[in-house]
Amino acid sequence: MASSAVTQSMRRITATKLDAVSRQQASFEESKAKILNALGYEDAAAEHIRILLDGLINNKITTPVNISTTTIRAFLEQSKHDPSVSASLLQSWEVELRDCLDTPSRKYQHALLFGRLAMEWLESSAQQATSDDKNDSFEAVGRKEMHEQRKEWENLVLNPKTIPDAMEITTYLAKVFAVSTESQLGLKTIRQKMKNFVLPPFDTVSLRKTIKHLLASNLLSLDKQAGLRDLRDNALVISEMADVLNMQIDNLPSWSWGEPPALDVRRALNGKYRVFMDGDILQAVLLQYIGIMWAAHLKEALIAFMESGAWRTLSRPGSSRIVQTNGFPDTVQTTRHEKYKEYFMQQLPSSLGSTLSKYDHDADSDIENGREQPPSARKQGLFHLVSTEALMTSTHHESFTVLQSDFEWFGPSLPHTTMLTVLKFFEVPSFWLEFLEKFLQTPMRFVQDGPNAEIVVRKSGVPISHTLSDFMSEAVLFCLDFTVNHESGGNLYRIHDDLWFWGSNSSAVAAWKAMGSFNRVMKMRFNDKKTGSVQINADGRQNSTSAWLPRGPVTWGFLQLGSRGTWQIDNDKIKEHTAELQLQLKACKSIFAWIQAWNVYAARFFATNLGPPSRCLGRAHIDMVIAAFTKLQNEVFSSHGNHKSVTEYLKSELQKRFSLANIPDGLLFFPIELGGLGLQNPLIPLLLRRANAPSAPAERIREALEKEKILYNNVRKKYDEGNRTHRVVKSLMGEYNEFISFEDYMATIESHGAEILQAYQSLLEEPNEQRDMTTPVMEKAIESLPAESRTWQRDAYMQWIVQLYGGDIIKEFGGLALGDIRLLPIGLISMLRGQRIQWQQ
Repeated sequence: MASSAVTQSMRRITATKLDAVSRQQASFEESKAKILNALGYEDAAAEHIRILLDGLINNKITTPVNISTTTIRAFLEQSKHDPSVSASLLQSWEVELRDCLDTPSRKYQHALLFGRLAMEWLESSAQQATSDDKNDSFEAVGRKEMHEQRKEWENLVLNPKTIPDAMEITTYLAKVFAVSTESQLGLKTIRQKMKNFVLPPFDTVSLRKTIKHLLASNLLSLDKQAGLRDLRDNALVISEMADVLNMQIDNLPSWSWGEPPALDVRRALNGKYRVFMDGDILQAVLLQYIGIMWAAHLKEALIAFMESGAWRTLSRPGSSRIVQTNGFPDTVQTTRHEKYKEYFMQQLPSSLGSTLSKYDHDADSDIENGREQPPSARKQGLFHLVSTEALMTSTHHESFTVLQSDFEWFGPSLPHTTMLTVLKFFEVPSFWLEFLEKFLQTPMRFVQDGPNAEIVVRKSGVPISHTLSDFMSEAVLFCLDFTVNHESGGNLYRIHDDLWFWGSNSSAVAAWKAMGSFNRVMKMRFNDKKTGSVQINADGRQNSTSAWLPRGPVTWGFLQLGSRGTWQIDNDKIKEHTAELQLQLKACKSIFAWIQAWNVYAARFFATNLGPPSRCLGRAHIDMVIAAFTKLQNEVFSSHGNHKSVTEYLKSELQKRFSLANIPDGLLFFPIELGGLGLQNPLIPLLLRRANAPSAPAERIREALEKEKILYNNVRKKYDEGNRTHRVVKSLMGEYNEFISFEDYMATIESHGAEILQAYQSLLEEPNEQRDMTTPVMEKAIESLPAESRTWQRDAYMQWIVQLYGGDIIKEFGGLALGDIRLLPIGLISMLRGQRIQWQQ
């Protein structure tokens, strides 16, 4: 919830707008009544039309794009002299003009409705905040799952069962980084970089950037976030804050937590409960700044190590000859390496000015931001990468293995000794190690236990959403990345502690063994429920993976990967979250809050976990997701008042609460900028891409391989004709001056083939959206809008919405705007949409 001052201001602004609407409505209805009364004194249809035309012009009423008052007046003049202008035609003009006269009435009614809906949302949010404040004095009841997860969290954080041996970790790391001359030199560079770290003082620019990061982290409570926004916008306060924070930097040796931070248990959309640490604002800003600066410093050093010769590159097995690759700079193999770099250390910011990618909230973000892509797009990219590799294997290779895992309770269970020993091994200065140890050993209390709650001290794990936590945990996981790479020759794709590996069965076994050794030394543990492997075969055989690999399924969101490399929906997960969606929707006290919950949970969370469309997945995946959404809507609304759809339910609620009837569908789906309610339809993004999704994605690879075969034959012909100077001929001759065999050429095609590269890259892409769907009439209606009301104009989703519902909206409101934007509380709605949803615990 926003600060009380902001809330009161927005309430007054909205009330003022509603009062202005009411006064303008009363004035117009009085003028309208006079016009209609004047019609009663005339019998002729032509005179009725003249009175209506004068009334529209005098009241400055804009007519729809298909009605011209100038043209009708000219035709009216014709009717005085031309009997061929029939009475029925005059009657139709009168009906159209009467409807134009009714349009402002409908706009004023909608403006009042919109304002009342906004106030309903504001009041229900304020009541929720008040209720939460009252609950601070006692333990909220909550669900059984919340208490179970809190108990487990406390056991891990306060009573760790195993303590790592610092000497064993140091010995293990020394062995890991001694594998080559390159890795030893890389380690030396990392250490020198850590020794050279300097924390610069705050200025107003860096302070504002830090505050921006802190607000994006979702760490602070809603009221503290609102207060921090107020402070950020005050230049004098920002300057004084920078001075105070610099004093704290100067006194870092004596830094302490001071007042114990409050622990706040929050439920995420995926059903997990997370424990956030809500401390002092200035303390949070200081720690955020230190975390970002250290994280960016570490990231630069580790990327340099990864790009050095210390990192191995995996080659596909099966070839007795290796093609000379210096003539082929862009290949599938080099593209794979570039893709891997996109995931390497991406949990860490590159600088104070970069955007943080907080994995903890990617898929679970509860802030509605229109249709912008959430940060989880990077995780979706990994989904496409795995799917493309599976398709390549099932088409071009015999088989390969996908391995998946993550750490059990990673944040709460990560041992302090492990983190501090790794940082010490990298020769982070002792001053900073002492500071980090104080940061980790946090005194804290649960806000749900009231003001007299027991103060406890963290003995394991890291505080969630702190960039300092990311800095320390990523330093540890980098060691895992490197040892897996060295032992297997492949790359561990990692989004924080979410782990993916794929390659030959033997490389997967080597990776899994390396991961196990790492865990034993670091005293970390994998989550068995999210650990599994699958062998993907060209013929779809149900071969089991090696006995050395974990037996569980490989899953992504609500999907499970099969041995043919295709994904299928896990109906048990769909059923679980459908029930949760119903619970959360029923808890909403206002129409706008209900719409926001639907948009975030149904239109985004479900869509994310069912997988975004991609060429590698083809049209079959889109059809599968469309069927899932159709079933979801049927199940949600059959028990939500026995309705058939989201539109039917919302219309019934608007009628019940505000006595509204004959509500056009577009009113629900049109964007807030036009006075609509901003309801989102999860099917439309799928339908936009369906027509351009391939029906048989594997054909793209087969076509590429056929073209590669033709290319080989052409180059072989040049070689047989005695041409030894051609660039491609030289690349395929090898060190013994003999031309490569066709078998070896195809076995190494991913290291040199241009056609297979194009196929690989195209399969990673999303199908193109259908564009330019709007008709000329609708384009004209859009162009008649003010520029600030058509920022969505080139958005394919909104083009679909406007074309689908625009006709009815124009008929009802005379244009695409449902009201005068100046009179609608757009600012209030935008503020409320930008706040964290208070999900039912």
